[in-house]
Amino acid sequence: MSRRTIAGMLALGAAALGLTGCAPQATAELTVTYTEGGEQVTETLSFTDLSCTTSSSLRVISSATRNDAGKEVFLATAPTDDRTTHTVSVWFDGRWFMSSAAFDASGSEIVFDALSGTVSESPGGDYPRTPGAEATLDGTVACG
Repeated sequence: MSRRTIAGMLALGAAALGLTGCAPQATAELTVTYTEGGEQVTETLSFTDLSCTTSSSLRVISSATRNDAGKEVFLATAPTDDRTTHTVSVWFDGRWFMSSAAFDASGSEIVFDALSGTVSESPGGDYPRTPGAEATLDGTVACG
């Protein structure tokens, strides 16, 4: 799946979140692991300002905090119908973790277990236009 397609799906997820009103508070404890300069790097991230919303076709987990480019620092979308499109974006330290790998978002706790994706540098905070280093996302989102 292209980066432009992922960015478009993330924008749709953000729009869906804006239409659904108040959502339960959620938190996340995550790690992103990738290779940089031949060395493995693990970033540990915590989010306390997430909201989880569910519509008839989409589950959206989004942070209230935005980066300098106006993008949510955490955004995950998963279908609640028969579609198969999933997205996850996590902003940290001038980089994006991006994934279109499937994950189970049906419960109140969403577990990422070595979810495959890429990490790309993006000092301005915009979504990257080219894939970066292979990466994985681990951890849990607890929807309130």
